Amino acid sequence: MTHRTNLEAFNRATHSDALREMQLVPAGAMRPVEIIRTIPKREIAGWFLVFGMLAVVAAGWGVVL
Repeated sequence: MTHRTNLEAFNRATHSDALREMQLVPAGAMRPVEIIRTIPKREIAGWFLVFGMLAVVAAGWGVVL
């Protein structure tokens, strides 16, 4: 085998999503909505505030310029 083939085989073996020890939960067990529900509501509200303020500032600059 060439170096390139060995490297590709190594990458497939070590970066595969099929490795059970790398998965936090079984592949089909957790839906995206369940992942979002694990994020604290206060943190989500904070990010909405940050991006909301950025949107307001961008809109203000759009009006001024």
